[in-house]
Amino acid sequence: MTRARSVALMMGALIFVISGCAPISGQGTGPPGSMVSGGSGATSGATSAPGATSGPSLVAPTAGSSATGGVAPQPVPADLQPALDQAANDVPVIYTDGCHLSLVETQPPPCVFGDVTSQIVVVLFGDSIAGQWFPALEQLAITHQWRLVSLTKSACTAADVRVWNSSLNGVYTQCDVWRENALARIAAEHPTLVVVSDDRLYELAIGGAPVPVAQATDVWTAGLSRTLARLHSMSGSVVLMGVTPRSKFDVPACLAAHLANALACATPARQAINAAWLATDRATAAATGARFIDPTPWVCPSDPCPPVIGNVLVYREQDHMTAVFSADLATRLGAALQVP
Repeated sequence: MTRARSVALMMGALIFVISGCAPISGQGTGPPGSMVSGGSGATSGATSAPGATSGPSLVAPTAGSSATGGVAPQPVPADLQPALDQAANDVPVIYTDGCHLSLVETQPPPCVFGDVTSQIVVVLFGDSIAGQWFPALEQLAITHQWRLVSLTKSACTAADVRVWNSSLNGVYTQCDVWRENALARIAAEHPTLVVVSDDRLYELAIGGAPVPVAQATDVWTAGLSRTLARLHSMSGSVVLMGVTPRSKFDVPACLAAHLANALACATPARQAINAAWLATDRATAAATGARFIDPTPWVCPSDPCPPVIGNVLVYREQDHMTAVFSADLATRLGAALQVP
């Protein structure tokens, strides 16, 4: 379905307070920025928080202190966006308009957003982890007049691998069919940029049995390399987004049980961030001519990773960002993508 929709940012202000916090290693002491590599060179740096210069912040404790004892308890903001009882439903519009496909669907709908007649074509490609970036990309598409094509499917990676799906109790053949259909659609779009993003908590179908990706890294990396190489032949630019940090909690449920101390629901960075996967993806992107963007500093600006930044809820469950938080990352994502 073809549509252009304005995104109303629900956050009045967002700022990271670093004083008294433990910044993630390598970020320095300024506001956290993205780490971008590949293409014509690697760059990194600090950027201001998206859309704001002042406002309330949830301050993480210093390194070595506990989330409950390192600093004074800080309550869940009264004006939290989205509200805890709405968090599960704060999903990208592609979940409600038929664009994010279910397990059995294999044919991508049109799903064009922003300026549908624009010559600047940006494609989002991947699973639900890719889908969480849709609100930010849609905001950018509206602002910069891009034609945004969304191609995402539940539990289906863009990597050219055979996935085992426990719900189907077997090889996820629908994923293979959808992936080929999506790649054909991408080729027909002649995109300016393709943004690829995927989870890593997959089981691969190897020898007729499920094998965790962590035990078949070489198979995964080879499959991802094949996909990125194919996309490189179709598009002017390909970007691989690194995996976002993962909370150890169902964040809304945890916060509902700790309204007086939101930091009780913070996750230590060493548990939230998969540094090995980020390094592997960075190397895979470089080897295939893609650029790599590590969103870790945006999502986890301090250690432990806070569940709330400003008055915005970061996660709608354990590992998917809320649509509000994603939309508020548009400025940072746009600067990192560097679309002409």
